Amino acid sequence: TQTSKSTEVALGSTDFGFNYRSVVEWYLLRRVKYNFKNDNVDLFLAFDPNFGPTFKTQTEEAERNGYVFVRRADYLWLYQRSAGSSDN
Repeated sequence: TQTSKSTEVALGSTDFGFNYRSVVEWYLLRRVKYNFKNDNVDLFLAFDPNFGPTFKTQTEEAERNGYVFVRRADYLWLYQRSAGSSDN
């Protein structure tokens, strides 16, 4: 399902050595940001927290900043900003 063009999307940071951002941008047909906390994005794509402590920290931080887990697909987990969350 395609998200609306007005939806802002962020991608979790990674040190895998591969530019996932460009792949996600191509797939979603929109620009993707990295900072889910300060860029006021609606959707956050996080890497599976089981990949290591860095990724676990990112998902925990997203949840503290008002994002709710929606679903996972392989190694990417989708979070959405809850309606009642404040912008940090």
